Amino acid sequence: MNAYGDLDLHVLTNGAFAQHTYVVEHRPTRAALVIDPGRDTTALVLDRVAGGLRVERVLLTHGHFDHVGGVQVLCEALGMRADAHEGDRRLIRQAQLYSARWEKTLVPVPKRVDYFAGAPRWAWSGGEIATLEGPGHTDGSVVYVVGPLAFTGDTIFHRKVGPAFYPGGNRDVLLVTVERLLAALPPETTLFAGHGRPWTVAAARAWWAESGGAPETFDIYQEQGESRSAGAQLERDA
Repeated sequence: MNAYGDLDLHVLTNGAFAQHTYVVEHRPTRAALVIDPGRDTTALVLDRVAGGLRVERVLLTHGHFDHVGGVQVLCEALGMRADAHEGDRRLIRQAQLYSARWEKTLVPVPKRVDYFAGAPRWAWSGGEIATLEGPGHTDGSVVYVVGPLAFTGDTIFHRKVGPAFYPGGNRDVLLVTVERLLAALPPETTLFAGHGRPWTVAAARAWWAESGGAPETFDIYQEQGESRSAGAQLERDA
């Protein structure tokens, strides 16, 4: 757990691809947001709910199976629905197909999902959730900004951009998205990706300038070990 003002951030790393599920807790009210609930994190989130945590929203950065595998079971247990961009409606419906292909498992099909268009803003007990559209990794990828924290899904990683060769990916669009994202966010904002370690917008801007418009692509097969260790380190740093 790491503290950012009144917010505590819990990082739950799960699955063969070491995907990060994020739980943002507003300490004064114990209200929480769950971002990208992976299949193996459901019990951990529900344990926190049993301990008094109150989940106000479940948010999906995009529709790939490793990020949505826990949606259906978690939302059924909580009696609520998740939010995702309409651009990834098809991907989310096909999550089980892709989990069988890539991870040799079957995740529950996420049915408890509401789809939005554009870039909504929502109020919650911890303040405001801002949404930034971020296509390129998938059609419906988004970034959620909560106070000083930005959750980027698989759009931008530490010194790398997301892969654009999966369904819905487009590298040219992705590079425009990353440039726009780094220009829009304050330099002190911390970026939390779906895999790997966090870093600040200021550091990311310096890397982007160094890359000369040709950044490396994140390879999940090469970096899943680093992602797992990064998640564990975040928890130890509290």
